[in-house]
Amino acid sequence: MVLNSFFGYLRLRLKGISKFLALVVLLFVLGSCGSPAQTDSSASDKPSETAVFTPRPTIKQVAPPSLLQRLEPWLDSYAPQVQINHPKPDQVFENTTINVSLQVQDLPIYKDELWNMGPHLELILDNQPYGSIYDLEQPIVLQDLAPGSHTIRVFATRPWDESFKNLGAYAQTTFHIFAKTDENTPGVDPPLLTYGSPNGVYGAEPVLLDFYLTEAPLHQVAQDNPRISDWQIRYTINGDSLTLKTWEPIYVDGLQPGQNWVQLTLVDEFDNPIKGVFNNSVRLIEYDPDFNDTLAKLIKEELTFEQVGGIVDPTYEPPIPELVVPEPSEAQESDVQESGVQESGIQETETSETETPESETRKSETSETETQNMNERDGTEAESDPEDIDGGSPEGITPEPTASEVIDSEPADISGNSSDKILPKDVYDAAAAQVIDQTTVD
Repeated sequence: MVLNSFFGYLRLRLKGISKFLALVVLLFVLGSCGSPAQTDSSASDKPSETAVFTPRPTIKQVAPPSLLQRLEPWLDSYAPQVQINHPKPDQVFENTTINVSLQVQDLPIYKDELWNMGPHLELILDNQPYGSIYDLEQPIVLQDLAPGSHTIRVFATRPWDESFKNLGAYAQTTFHIFAKTDENTPGVDPPLLTYGSPNGVYGAEPVLLDFYLTEAPLHQVAQDNPRISDWQIRYTINGDSLTLKTWEPIYVDGLQPGQNWVQLTLVDEFDNPIKGVFNNSVRLIEYDPDFNDTLAKLIKEELTFEQVGGIVDPTYEPPIPELVVPEPSEAQESDVQESGVQESGIQETETSETETPESETRKSETSETETQNMNERDGTEAESDPEDIDGGSPEGITPEPTASEVIDSEPADISGNSSDKILPKDVYDAAAAQVIDQTTVD
């Protein structure tokens, strides 16, 4: 009896549960059927949000610019030695303004007047960049220093801000304004990380990431000694991180136009930060593709090695460009030959035309000379003749010779002409008779 009543009660409960489950399933089905319409409606209500969204570029390591790779060997022979002469280590000043004196050997530091670049020193006050030093003769003045301890760090760099990493290329000193404090005071034993690049405004990618590391153990030493922590360098740019296990500069691209933040952290082999006052630094830089300074032109290779050699060598003189005469093509050679033939023909024609008057002139002069010679010869013969017509005979009438002239001279032409004609016999006989008669009378 009790058992039957229990089963009856159980049946009633199961029916209620089944109805409840059926209702839940029905509501679930109805809800799933209506959800696409709701999704489409929300998407159509806000179409502009999807259009405005732009994914952030991913930072990636790339090869250095080729022109900088060509310039770098020009400075590899230098091993700069940097020294801070003033202030002295742990020196205390009773003033908020101090002068800094630096010295560098085995590296000419200067700024090329044309390109505003050259080897220089980078000065960092505490953990902020102070500026680039191109002339050690110019005063370096730190003003409005807060009371307490301060540290300056100096290292030699190439014109494009890549640091020299030889021993002695870096120097640091800590001084105090009025009193010594723990802030801005690096330890003696722990490794010290110095942020180098990037800084400021950049107009082209890729961008240099560089740092200077001191008091860091060699990787092999750290791996062989468990008590010594190994080290790594972690760069974080706009939230994207990359880790370096070697002390070397790298180039990256993927910056977003406008402001970008860069964090440099010294970490151990387990990616844990290594304590140090300067071992975690953050900089804010700007990327402006329209900013076209000399560094941007070098990266984009808008300049040539010959143009910018002066930024790595103060005595550099650009080569004088050679005048290159292009070799004529076959068609041009044919045109030149044809032109030469035509010019030759024209010259021959001009020569013949110019020579014709000269030849005629020479012929005319020759004719005149011959005529003059003939006249002179005729004149000479006329002067030598004693019975010249100048003696008073009418023009055109030749006088008859006397009998004595005829006898004394050879028979000749009585006309006075130098011909070989013989006198007629009757004329000769008459003249001879006249001569005889005169002789007889005498």
